[in-house]
Parts: sequence; C-alpha cells; structure tokens
Amino acid sequence: MPELLLHFSIIFAVSAPLIGIKRGLLVSFIALLPDIDALFQIHRSMSHSVVILSIVALIIILTSYKIRRGLNFAIASGLALLSHPLLDVFQDQAPLFYPISSYSYHISLELFAIISKDISLKPSISVINEPFEFTSFQVLDAPIFTSEGFIISLILIGVPLIHVLLSHMHAPASIHVASMMNGSNSGFKSDGIPASSEAVEVRGKAISRDDVTILIPTLNEEKAIGRVIQELVENGYGKILVVDGYSSDRTVEVARENGA
Repeated sequence: MPELLLHFSIIFAVSAPLIGIKRGLLVSFIALLPDIDALFQIHRSMSHSVVILSIVALIIILTSYKIRRGLNFAIASGLALLSHPLLDVFQDQAPLFYPISSYSYHISLELFAIISKDISLKPSISVINEPFEFTSFQVLDAPIFTSEGFIISLILIGVPLIHVLLSHMHAPASIHVASMMNGSNSGFKSDGIPASSEAVEVRGKAISRDDVTILIPTLNEEKAIGRVIQELVENGYGKILVVDGYSSDRTVEVARENGA
C-alpha cells in the first residue's frame, strides 16, 4: 500500500487551503481510517471498498446537511475516505467494488523514456483483477514512510503551512482591527470597546469606530440580538451587519427594528 504518511500528506495539501489547517489535519487523519483493518490482522478488507466507503460518506454528508452544521467538513471527510482505496489501487490489489464484485483490482500506469541516439517513450497501462478472500495475516510489513515519500510529504505539508503563515503576516487591516477588539491592543478595553473616542493606528492608518463594521451571525437569537445591537450602538458602533438565513423566530425583524 502507499505509505501512511503519503495518505495523510496528500489529503492535507488539498484540504488545508480550503477548510483551514486544524480541520485539514483532522480530515487527513480520517483518510487513514480504512487501514484500521490492519489492527485486526486483516488488510485490504471491506474497509477498502469504494462502495462501502461511499455509503459511509453519504450518511455523513446527509447528516451534516440535515443538522445544517459542518457540511464542508463532512464533504471533505467523505472524499478523504474515498481517496484511500483509490490511492491503494494504483500500488496493489484492492477490493474496490465489494460486495458487488468478488474481485480485487490493481491499476498500473507507467511511462519510461528510452534515450540513446533517439528518444522514445514506452508507455505501459494494465488493469489486473483477481478473486480475493479476506484472510488474516501473521505479520504485515507496512511502511509508515520511505525516503522518497518523506520528502514528498514534507513538501505537501509544508507548503500549506507556509502559505498560512505568510497570509497572517500580510493580513489586511480589518483582521488586525478584529484582534484589537478582542482586547489584544492597549487602545481597547478588555470588553472590546475603545477606551476613548480617538482613532487607533493600525499599520499606519487611523482606524476609528466609524470604520468598523460589526458582523453578527445568528440563528434563532430573538431574545438576545436586540440587546447586543443596543449595546453596540450605545458604544458608538453604527455599522452592524446581521447574517441570518435560517432563523425560524423573529431574529431578523428584531435586528432590523434595532437598526441593524
């Protein structure tokens, strides 16, 4: 099988830029779950079936959609699970279509360059299938990583991390304003309200409360949203944006009545 670190790093490189580093790490660990069958001394079992993993992924996605939480994470997790047998099948046999098919499959794609006086290409494409049985093993010599896989994984993991680091270093002023409102700047009180009416300098620019837009995501907050908006208005914040698309109570109406 492809080494575990490659299973992890490939998914991390794809998911981290889309859903963030922390969730990308979790999705990358989820991509390793099909190999849990090795702990039961049976490898390449039904946990490597695209059919079974598709059902599991679909259940996760539909549940997330129904509760309206974490849909992007659920989709990423489902795709990560499916990536495992798809990577495996290019290295060795895998029961991709169990229980529909009782065969395991291996896809081999190769391209060699033969260089002498002339240069010629020698492609090789083959699909091998053979009957399989889920049998236990006594010893499994499974690579966690190899020399080649380690350096590839280092690049795949390192690039998203460096990208995030550079993004934070060059974050726009609006992000720095948000951090000050959380109390990390001496010009603001710990409760997030400016200590004075004077503007605060952020990256060479004067930022006052009139330049700040407060974004409040809500879901059925009818009882609290009015009080929150009133407190913000009393403390000089005039730009308040309430984001709500699913509330079943009067959250939106109350927000509008209070000037949001």
